[in-house]
Amino acid sequence: MGRFSKGDAFPLAIQMAEGLAAAHAAGVVHRDFKSGNVMLVPGPSGDRVVITDFGLALVDPAARRPGSTATMTGGQIVGTVAYMSPEQLTGGLVTTASDIYSFGIVLYEMATGHVPFDDLHLINAAVQRASGKIPGLRSDAPNLDRNWEAAIMRCLQPDPTRRFSTATAVAGCFREASWRIPLPRWSAFQWGVMAVAFVVAVSVIAGTWYATHRPYEPSPSAARWYERGVAAVHATTYEAAKRALEQAVAADPNYAPAHSYLAQVLDELDAPARAREEVLEALAALRRHRHRRDDILRVDAAQYSLSHNFDLAQSAVQELASLALEKEKPAAALELAMLAVKRDHAPEAISELETALRLDPGYAGARLRLATLYARQRKNDEALQSFQSAETLFRAANDFDGVTESLFGRAVFLSRTGRNEDAIPVIQQGLA
Repeated sequence: MGRFSKGDAFPLAIQMAEGLAAAHAAGVVHRDFKSGNVMLVPGPSGDRVVITDFGLALVDPAARRPGSTATMTGGQIVGTVAYMSPEQLTGGLVTTASDIYSFGIVLYEMATGHVPFDDLHLINAAVQRASGKIPGLRSDAPNLDRNWEAAIMRCLQPDPTRRFSTATAVAGCFREASWRIPLPRWSAFQWGVMAVAFVVAVSVIAGTWYATHRPYEPSPSAARWYERGVAAVHATTYEAAKRALEQAVAADPNYAPAHSYLAQVLDELDAPARAREEVLEALAALRRHRHRRDDILRVDAAQYSLSHNFDLAQSAVQELASLALEKEKPAAALELAMLAVKRDHAPEAISELETALRLDPGYAGARLRLATLYARQRKNDEALQSFQSAETLFRAANDFDGVTESLFGRAVFLSRTGRNEDAIPVIQQGLA
């Protein structure tokens, strides 16, 4: 589909909205509404829209009478990925609001000539929608009519309750008369009174909105386990990280970053199926509750990294680093190093770890990761010194998982460099 002009798009958008409204009034959810299922039939007064292919349609749960039956595919994710709503992609309840989301994708496609989100990978598609960001709309269609843009933005809300309540309401956006509201003829005094009332109303509404939309905060127990888990991830003690993060998600299943870090840990421990499940849990948590921008970015980074889309993961991790507070900058540099390792960019990883250690010379996790990279680069003296330094730092912090990891890392390094006689006592220390 190419880009449509406003003159061509508005009449077609109204007809598509009316067609969906008719289906919804009959209690039918299309579930696969897309541009490929819209036919334009020539007529005496111009093209007429016909919506086709109701093969995946189901009875709207809200329209089903008590005791009635409906045939549907239970538990399956069906439809076309490029046009699916977030709830379809994550196996949630599909209603007429899902068709309205898909309609928003078609409206976006008419404006720009392409769909907004990943149309191949299910998890990529889900995380893009959950973020609430709609990429490239103004850059690809700089002169887009504001009514058209507003319709797209509202249709594509991740939360179904924040979309248009009906397809008929969408059609109203494209009937321009509905946007022309005559202004009353008031005196200057009346306008002043209304302005003051407006400011007061906006203040009240803003306060109410913030109270009900403040970013999600985990339970205190979940926050403590999460902090331990992240520290263990940074220290490469993945079994300890797994235990802590499992406690975090058990204490608060709605805290998305805990699921995303657990997914990364499971991937490191060669449990890719469980890792994917945790990513989906993170996405579902983002849908249920409004999270902070940095929390969303952590989910993005995990999802993209697990799907080996390292360029997008890099973008998310870099934005996280830019948002980091001063005390968080060493950990942010370490996370950039972790991703650089996955991308096989060892010099970049070493540089980031050295930055982390300049910011925090006592950062044991960064020292241990740097030792491993030095060993891979055959910088033997630097590697040995860093393994020993990491062990000392972990001992000072009473992190015995970190001590053991440092000892075993040093033993492996000594063995690989032909110093088995030196490696054996180090192994014995680790087993003690």
